[in-house]
Amino acid sequence: MICALALVFGLVWAPPAWAQPKEAIVAAYVVPGAPASVLIEGFADKIAPLSQDRLTTKRLIYGEAGSEEQVMASLRRGRVNVASLGNAPLATVVSEMGLISVPFLADSHEEFVYIFDTYLRGTLTDLLAEHGMIALHWIELGPSHIYAKSPIVDVADIKGGRSAPPSTSAPSRFSPPSAPTSSRCRRRT
Repeated sequence: MICALALVFGLVWAPPAWAQPKEAIVAAYVVPGAPASVLIEGFADKIAPLSQDRLTTKRLIYGEAGSEEQVMASLRRGRVNVASLGNAPLATVVSEMGLISVPFLADSHEEFVYIFDTYLRGTLTDLLAEHGMIALHWIELGPSHIYAKSPIVDVADIKGGRSAPPSTSAPSRFSPPSAPTSSRCRRRT
């Protein structure tokens, strides 16, 4: 079974003390009414009470701030204070986030959850913190999809094959040696 999960975070890029906002801008790219939408709305609802009304929120959670890549850029520039992002935009800052997208990382959903909870969650949270980001919550979005002209049942089925490069180079960097490569996306040795 191919099992890699995309994860979404609530992240805070910590601004310097002199730039503390009075309005927290919360950005995401979610579908209204979807579980992620409900979670982000609930989080945004808690900001004012938890800050004793020192912070208000401006919500740009239905794509108003642009794509996830644009939200990530806004977060890095301090234009957004809290963001819900998938692992691909985060991998532009912490390449190890791409481990989540590596095909054949686990044989089942349960095994992936174990690997993530046991080995990846703490490490990725620490790596994000090294870049000034605080992971507030992790959300499982479901499996990644791989499309092929013939069935892929085992890693051997893709040995020597070509694949389109992902939006980040990290999966190719961390894939097993037998994983497919393309001229733009080769495994580093």
